[in-house]
Amino acid sequence: MNCFATRAKRSGMDWNGQFRAGEHGAWQTVCRKGEPQPFPDARSAKIAAQAALIAYMNGNYVSARAKAEHEWRAGTIHRAGKRPVEVVKI
Repeated sequence: MNCFATRAKRSGMDWNGQFRAGEHGAWQTVCRKGEPQPFPDARSAKIAAQAALIAYMNGNYVSARAKAEHEWRAGTIHRAGKRPVEVVKI
């Protein structure tokens, strides 16, 4: 499911904020310095998850159209985990 969402999830005695971006379906936990950040209540965890999702979208999110336009201009096709393929235009 490729949608944008946030949630608060119980983690022992604390809460964790989690968000899901459109490019992948996995939930990502709000972290500080690489460690999951605990929150005292669900509301603050959800607010932090929404802020993290907005920061992710402003910094990392690239639409499929923008990627395709970049590949067209660069003349290469990028594949995950493999070397770029040169595109020959006739």
